[in-house]
Amino acid sequence: MSRDQTVRPVQQTSPQGTSAMIYNMDELYEIVGQELKRGEERPGLMARAIAETEGNPDKAKSIYIRYRIEQLKEHTNSASLRRKGTEEEALLAEYKEFPFFLSVMRRVLSGQDGLGSEERLKRLRNNVPAILYKAAHHLHYKRRNVQEAARYYRTLIERFPLTQEAVMCMQELERIVVGPRQNGTIDAQPINTNVKKDRGSIRYRENVSDSAEGIIELRNPICLPPDSRSGTQQDQDLFSVTERLSNDELRLFIGKRSAKYLHRFRRFKKGKRISFSITWHWPAFLVGFWWMFYRKLYLWGFLEFILTLVPGLWLISRPIFAMAANYLIYKRAAGTIVSLKARQSYRDARVLKTKIQCSGGTDSWIPYLAIPLAIIHLVMVAGISFFALFTPKILKFFW
Repeated sequence: MSRDQTVRPVQQTSPQGTSAMIYNMDELYEIVGQELKRGEERPGLMARAIAETEGNPDKAKSIYIRYRIEQLKEHTNSASLRRKGTEEEALLAEYKEFPFFLSVMRRVLSGQDGLGSEERLKRLRNNVPAILYKAAHHLHYKRRNVQEAARYYRTLIERFPLTQEAVMCMQELERIVVGPRQNGTIDAQPINTNVKKDRGSIRYRENVSDSAEGIIELRNPICLPPDSRSGTQQDQDLFSVTERLSNDELRLFIGKRSAKYLHRFRRFKKGKRISFSITWHWPAFLVGFWWMFYRKLYLWGFLEFILTLVPGLWLISRPIFAMAANYLIYKRAAGTIVSLKARQSYRDARVLKTKIQCSGGTDSWIPYLAIPLAIIHLVMVAGISFFALFTPKILKFFW
């Protein structure tokens, strides 16, 4: 292991926003001690130390160690600054064809928001879709540059297809694209450059300022926590998310037999809201809680398991669950997908796809537990039936 690899600085941020490098001094002393042991001391530093101590070898060694540790710190600090500059340049280079957006990002990177440079860069990466959408919105409604705004909208949809901002961009494109569809693509449509300000639009009421500074300061996404909405607002959003759910996302979540489920899910979409509708699901009716566990509906599966222990009650509960099974899957899929898309750490499309697939799908271990679970269930049903049948006779015998 090289000397540079052994030094492990940790980036911390002071309350004033300045960055301080904190080092493990034990490791630094170990590095310098190993250098001295191998005879690899730096001649220039050693000569300086000997000159300052007038030839005293013991004092010269201690001064050399101090100088060498300071040199290692400076080297590591400069390497960290170079790495930070390289990462910023790489991020800006990805959007070199969008000058207005670049000016916004440069102002964010140079802002005084109480964050360290590395933390600011990290949050900027997570908020690129939000800032790109605000920049496009600004070009669209403030500068009336509809052609450029449409280019921003399409770029956001292409690079971040599974984000909420992509859905909003599609809605904006529908406003400015007019005429019959050609070739089935957005690019084939003529652009309506005569844009009217829709004052009933929620996005227009955001009042995007007429400057790059305004885009940063208005609901500054860099300073917002990962999810600043209240729990009540998130619960309300769950029933009005159909416009934020795509078939591709639902297909990733469902996994096996997704086409059949997508056809059934159409019954639950009432405009932009989710609404219950009676459907029928044969596996839920025939195997009950086994199917619910298989589809990761653990709470409902446990409830069905308990209800079937009561003799005769399954005749009522099983048809009810069969009529609600498709809705339960759709509601779970909608809530999970919207929650994942709201998290800043899942802005990247590939990460979001992976999380959706892992959250949904089926549990492969359920088929292996089917026989043991069936035996346990039968034993419990038999025990409860025996208790219900013979308890009155036993009590009558003793009393």
